[in-house]
Amino acid sequence: LNFVGTDGETQTFTVAIINDRRVEENESFGIRLTVPEASGVTVNSRGGTITITDNDTPSPPTGTRVITPPPSRPTAPTGPTAPTAPTGPTAPTGPTAPTGPAEPTAPGEPVAPTEPETWEGTFRDDEGSVHEANIEVIAEEGITRGCDDRSNFCPGQSITRRQMSAFLYRAVVERSGAPAPPPSGVEFTDVPAGAWYSQYADWVTSIGAFSAPNGMFSPGGVVTRADMAVMLIAAFSHLQSVDEAENLFTDVSGLSEDVVRAIEGLYQAEITLGCSTDPLRYCPNEPVTRAQMASFFVRALNSAPS
Repeated sequence: LNFVGTDGETQTFTVAIINDRRVEENESFGIRLTVPEASGVTVNSRGGTITITDNDTPSPPTGTRVITPPPSRPTAPTGPTAPTAPTGPTAPTGPTAPTGPAEPTAPGEPVAPTEPETWEGTFRDDEGSVHEANIEVIAEEGITRGCDDRSNFCPGQSITRRQMSAFLYRAVVERSGAPAPPPSGVEFTDVPAGAWYSQYADWVTSIGAFSAPNGMFSPGGVVTRADMAVMLIAAFSHLQSVDEAENLFTDVSGLSEDVVRAIEGLYQAEITLGCSTDPLRYCPNEPVTRAQMASFFVRALNSAPS
């Protein structure tokens, strides 16, 4: 039973009589009211007795056989609905203790204004990176413009061929102040007309930094460390492949002679120190991340004669 809390309030409930086989004039049962602890409600009388007067239907006399006639066909009629046993009277409830006035709600804490997000440097997602200083350099030089909304650099993402073409063009052509080179006439089957990187793709292919077999530039393909060596040697005029490879690295035996010479040219210029020193390994097939490429570019720029 749920009480609102009005003094003298009463509630009505129903008691169902089930399987009552004993014939008697009157039947009684007891009720007991309880309230939750610490509810502040007082019940004057917790118990009571309710009497149901003469609610039984007499049973057939002993020895009398009750015969139900067979139903008529084709449809069997349903029997009359058995009368519902009357419910007992409503038990009066004791008066409910009046509740006191509601306690005033404490005012909420004022919401502090949201502070604008701040970070050091150009990008917010390179904090703590070992390449952060070099990322700042290529941002200041206009080689990168970031990713997403330009407030991120996406340092952990593998650099793609279209991104690399943009980095190289900006680092070599735009930084020199020279006029943009005319189109080379190279046609790609997978570079849409007017693509933001189409000019860069044309230039890096024309200087031999990129290959495009069957007119496929593969703009979304990732740049590996072996690719990077060839690209940097081709783009930066002061970097040179070695004349003859000495097979300094233990994991480049499956590469072409030209690629190995380019790798050893970067090693000689201290653009790369390899991926492992004992034994000396280059990891040629590993993708280059954008953060790693920032460091390679800065070393390449710093190695140029003044």
